Amino acid sequence: MMLITITDAGAMMEGGEIPQANVRLRPDRRTTFQMDVTESDGFVGVTLDTGTVLYGKVIEEQTPPFLARPTKTDALLVGLTIFGLFALALPASWRFVKRRRGGERDVF
Repeated sequence: MMLITITDAGAMMEGGEIPQANVRLRPDRRTTFQMDVTESDGFVGVTLDTGTVLYGKVIEEQTPPFLARPTKTDALLVGLTIFGLFALALPASWRFVKRRRGGERDVF
């Protein structure tokens, strides 16, 4: 049997009293443990102390919106933007080239 201490790493970032809990692990069983943890600037984590080694485990880390997984709406917006660019830029560049070559004149 092994005793580990679990510490709220988010509370450590905030300062003050840091919640801890001791959990007994048995080698022949899977142990499930629940503990309220503190979110600090989008970071949630715990430390696991075995008595000889201290491990850190990030549970959740905030991802900036531009690095998040794309959604269907993101794909739709990209598709519409590309279509819009081609729908406007292609005819405009075609007219520009024709004007430069003298094939079309502005009558204003």
